[in-house]
Amino acid sequence: MEGRKAIGFMLREIHNRIREVIRKSLPESGMEPRCAPPTQLQAGILGYLYRNRERSLYQKDIEEVFKISKATATNTLKVMEKNNMIIRRAEERDQRLKRIYLTECAIEDHKRVWNHMQYMDRRMLQNFTEEEQDTLFRLLDKLNDNIQTMLDESNQEERKEQITC
Repeated sequence: MEGRKAIGFMLREIHNRIREVIRKSLPESGMEPRCAPPTQLQAGILGYLYRNRERSLYQKDIEEVFKISKATATNTLKVMEKNNMIIRRAEERDQRLKRIYLTECAIEDHKRVWNHMQYMDRRMLQNFTEEEQDTLFRLLDKLNDNIQTMLDESNQEERKEQITC
């Protein structure tokens, strides 16, 4: 361990570099900007909505999938609606439920970004053998599982503290 970078710092460094490459290399849409560029959370939500566009999705789903608070989800979705990324419509069966739909602009933009991300993946892994790629993904999955365990433990401790207060 001595002499190595801390894994958290290394992952942050990789994350920052990827974000910078994307910012510099993502092709423009070629259309008049009808929707603002998304933040990282918004981009994740757009991808999730796109992959699940055949399902009825609501704010509660976004909160659960992205592990964000109700307030964060509310504010994020309001901004996304204002920026022409999504539309929320009340369900006929229950007006309190507002189903989330992607706008055409967001769908077109998602396809463009997805194609670029596929290109980025190919470039990042270009010098890796298939075996090395498999090993990398296996180790990243393990790391992610360990981090999730840490979060779960932390959440359990917070609940215990709340109960004893």
